Amino acid sequence: MLNWFKKIIYGLGEINEIERLILNTVRENLRSESTLLWDAQIHEINKVSRLPDGVESIFYHINLRIGKPDFDISIRFPNKKSNLLLAKVSLQFRSDNIDVEVWCEAG
Repeated sequence: MLNWFKKIIYGLGEINEIERLILNTVRENLRSESTLLWDAQIHEINKVSRLPDGVESIFYHINLRIGKPDFDISIRFPNKKSNLLLAKVSLQFRSDNIDVEVWCEAG
């Protein structure tokens, strides 16, 4: 019950269907050794921050004890650049195309 209340207080959100589709598309194109890290990172996401008009989604793990972002360093990718372009994804829905860049921050 307390975690449910904290999720409301901290404004935590879940990954929506389009975000999940994009993340799964990226996963399908990773090397097998990278998918374990990818899966662990996706599993840890418990907050999604979205900019208006769907131009950007930012994924976090919020520590519910302290209400601040934290991240398990053991599941970071070896390349820990501050900003790494991980993938470009192009999806087509009927007559519309969506071009997406997936960035990884600090691994």
